[in-house]
Amino acid sequence: MLGVALASTPTDSRSAAPAGAPRASTRPAARPHAKRPSKPAATPAVSPLEKAMEARSLEDVGAYTRAAQALRELRKGRPPDPDLELALALNEARSDQLDSADVRLHGALLSAAAVDTLDPRAWAEYPVDRERTWFNGRFDGWHWYVWRARLEVAARLSRWDQALEAALQCTHWRGNSGKEWALLAVSQRAAEWAIRLDPSLPEAAYLAGLWSERTGNRTRARALFRQATEIDSSYRAAALAWVRSRLPLAPRDSFPSELLNGERRAGLITSPVGPKLEDEIHVDVGAAVGKAVNPLQGDSLRAGTKPLSITISLLVNQQGRVVLNDLPWYSFDQAPAEKVARWLAALPDWTFQPAVRNGAPVAVWVTLDLKVNP
Repeated sequence: MLGVALASTPTDSRSAAPAGAPRASTRPAARPHAKRPSKPAATPAVSPLEKAMEARSLEDVGAYTRAAQALRELRKGRPPDPDLELALALNEARSDQLDSADVRLHGALLSAAAVDTLDPRAWAEYPVDRERTWFNGRFDGWHWYVWRARLEVAARLSRWDQALEAALQCTHWRGNSGKEWALLAVSQRAAEWAIRLDPSLPEAAYLAGLWSERTGNRTRARALFRQATEIDSSYRAAALAWVRSRLPLAPRDSFPSELLNGERRAGLITSPVGPKLEDEIHVDVGAAVGKAVNPLQGDSLRAGTKPLSITISLLVNQQGRVVLNDLPWYSFDQAPAEKVARWLAALPDWTFQPAVRNGAPVAVWVTLDLKVNP
């Protein structure tokens, strides 16, 4: 209950004069001077951090056009900062300002950031509170972000030569990620690497199926198309390809222009589909593991070696299914790719109790610690 303190009405402090007391003067009181109008209070200045946090709050709710405008205001009168320039380019791309994003991504600031390889130990994604990196005048990010953003924007603009160049850089700097190879799957080798590294990604199976079909292996192509639909029954392109592959004279599919599909578009850093890894989503009940499958359990540890601990992020949808994963960068010398792939292949069999916000299930990213024995 809100308590309100009511001020008492002031009483008149003058009492009746006692007998014999001098009488008060009856001369009229002096007219009070007219008060000058007061100046309006100055609007308090907004600090760069407050403006940055405003932009981040807008990003968290998917208001990317307004977030881009807030970042443009933050840029005014401040030294150039590559992290801020990248954040602005991402928000422009997410709000369909593709030409502006493309120009910004190829500008001097981000071209320098694209070749700023840093120490491999610094190859990590931005944290949730990345707004603090926007006004220190140096590049705190991972150069992979620039190449990945260039790839996605170029693909949406159908600039395939640029997309290919950027995709080659993405796979070079993040070679352990099946998603990166799937985004480069304009070659059969890339498609095979994609499905080898991440068997849980339906796009990888679909693209490998397209290449198998082109090389005359229709039996394998049908199996891969079916594998893609078993992972995601709503994946229309894979389902149609599987049906068509059973018809002897049906025309083959062309390679898709969409990099990821459906809910998995949240894994594209320039797509407006969320949630994004860096979003701060407040929920009433967090997602909880219902059924876990660990095919690596019981794997032996070689003498003199240590297991690699990997913190993996999983996108869990409203139905409690894992629809996408995000691996941090690690060296293939630290953990065999086939072991990590075995674990990823089991993800479609995991189940979660979905996260709940305002009484309804919501999609969220969750993190799990994975230990891989060399």
